[in-house]
Amino acid sequence: MADKRFSLFHLSLLPVEQLDFMTLDMTREEWLRHIFSRPMEITYRANESVHWVPKPNPASSVSIVGIIQKKRSHSLHRPPSEGGAEILEKEWQGAYSVIDPTDHEEGQRIAIENDVVGLPATLLRYIVDEVNRREDRPYNIRFDPIFDGGSFWEFAEASGNILEWVRFDFTAPNMWGAKTELDRELRETRDETGAEKVKVEFRSQQGIKATAKKYSRGWNTQSEVQETLAQNH
Repeated sequence: MADKRFSLFHLSLLPVEQLDFMTLDMTREEWLRHIFSRPMEITYRANESVHWVPKPNPASSVSIVGIIQKKRSHSLHRPPSEGGAEILEKEWQGAYSVIDPTDHEEGQRIAIENDVVGLPATLLRYIVDEVNRREDRPYNIRFDPIFDGGSFWEFAEASGNILEWVRFDFTAPNMWGAKTELDRELRETRDETGAEKVKVEFRSQQGIKATAKKYSRGWNTQSEVQETLAQNH
């Protein structure tokens, strides 16, 4: 498979507060496996739709692999025998997607191939909005992009790894693992206030250490996503 580049996102699943009699009793992982194991068609404007097409996964794979497809117009030419005129036709194109549905410190995650059928964040928004309209959903899904850590570390290194301030925006349910007092306080804030978004800022006049483990909130690297795709072909 040719080298592909992906945009990475965290998925946060917030329990639905007012449950319907149709609501399914599932864990976060079960819900993600349930909805992404079936084809979906999402109409986002007149006569235009996006399709989620799940791919069969090996029994040993914990990831979910699928293709986000839609029709795109492209130009081509008639054969020489027909005069070679330029015409515009539509064809199906698809962006590969890899989902880690397991529940762990870094939360559920999704990778969507870049620059194939649309902006990854836009494609994900279509899918998430469709899923969040389901009456049987036990969770509402939110997503946040995973920033390019390389640019941060390059800037930090150029600054001697001492920065005046660092700020993070988190979706509350999947912020960090509850390993430190700060982690526990953030989770308690979510539980007590119902906050869905939390801003965390580290600031010091003497400077803060950019090498602190607190900032290493990563996900699968591009190479790991590529490896997962290779295992599914």
